[in-house]
Amino acid sequence: MELNELYSEIVRLRRRDLQKQKMLLPPENIAQMAAAYDRQHRDVQSALVSNLARQGDCAERKSLGLIQKIAPNEQLSAPEQFDFLQLARNFEQKKYAAVAVNCEKHFFGGAPSMLSGVTHLINLPIIRWDFVIDAYEIMQSKLWGADAVRVNVALLENEDLTAIAAAAAEYQLEIVAGVNSVDTLDRALQLPSPAAIYWESCADCELFAELITQIPEHIPVIVQEDGESVDCLNKLRIDALITKK
Repeated sequence: MELNELYSEIVRLRRRDLQKQKMLLPPENIAQMAAAYDRQHRDVQSALVSNLARQGDCAERKSLGLIQKIAPNEQLSAPEQFDFLQLARNFEQKKYAAVAVNCEKHFFGGAPSMLSGVTHLINLPIIRWDFVIDAYEIMQSKLWGADAVRVNVALLENEDLTAIAAAAAEYQLEIVAGVNSVDTLDRALQLPSPAAIYWESCADCELFAELITQIPEHIPVIVQEDGESVDCLNKLRIDALITKK
């Protein structure tokens, strides 16, 4: 399945699931719960920038650890007993800057319990890596223990992107903005203080090289590493490489 096709199907199923979730826990109720949730925010952008400063020009910058049970496009899957908590401990021991957790269930085998389990186990900043498409998910992410969320700008209309950004500011969550073109980068940079920019298109390196110069120096840039970043033990792609400071 092509990446765009995969993302479209994820969005379709996510909207279906959100309808059910909003019926079970109405937006006004989850808003009250999220507002009352007391957990100290762990600053994602500061952690990424500090990690880059420590590593300087090191060729092997392992700054963002990704916990993802299944990678459907590479046909990689975790062992039947997927020890995501041990993986999180490994990231912390290896001094990664932050950990991203993919909670998407239909294609990536994720669950909210993965995110909440990791955030209560380690002290690193936590990013909800299954991109959010609705402001309701910002409140979910807050309750699950996320410090930041990933959005895929190409999948969102301006109205939805604005609503998500406003909710993120209200509930003190940072945004990692996924972009794949000139237009999506322009829209991402209009967000109030994105924590980082994530380059979604692994294939178009030439365009990325052009666009990276447009990103302010204080915003870290994240790109997905190649096959060398796949963890051999768990058969997971676990590392995203930060290329700019």
